[in-house]
Amino acid sequence: MSACPSQGAARHLDYGVHSTSFGDVLVAMTDLGVCRLDFVDALCGDSSSEKSVLFLQSLWPKAQLRKNPGRTQSVISSLFAGSASQQSVPVHIAGTDFQFDIWQALLQIPAGHCISYSQLALASGHPGAARAVGSAVASNPVALLIPCHRVIRQDGKPGGYRWGVHRKQTLLAAESALVLSEH
Repeated sequence: MSACPSQGAARHLDYGVHSTSFGDVLVAMTDLGVCRLDFVDALCGDSSSEKSVLFLQSLWPKAQLRKNPGRTQSVISSLFAGSASQQSVPVHIAGTDFQFDIWQALLQIPAGHCISYSQLALASGHPGAARAVGSAVASNPVALLIPCHRVIRQDGKPGGYRWGVHRKQTLLAAESALVLSEH
């Protein structure tokens, strides 16, 4: 993971909208890696890819956007290659040191497994910061690449998910099934 410059000055962002079994996703990439991966319907309130591109432009107002689904397809292909093992797609995102601690800890959660917010706080070196951990999880700019869907409430319920609780449950079920099929 590397931090990205503010507002995308002097950057080209290649983007594409791709259909997946979990819904359409918007993928945006700089020359250093994926800077956004969002579910279009949760991002815009509908399945409008035009609105998602406008949202992307609002996040990176100084960047030059280029529609390039051929380049971004490689991210989708890697994510859905049929293996539960950790993916190695480079990301290029911005965040605070605390957020990076949380996102790094999320990357250590194996596919098909879940941990609670308090367990994530402990694993990230911030015991007792479960509420702040929840905020860091919710601010993840790259759905699926940083597996924030693997964090559940202490009582075992799924809790919230920026891209919809039903989608979170579907992602967790799919990962569990994939892990079982590999054994």
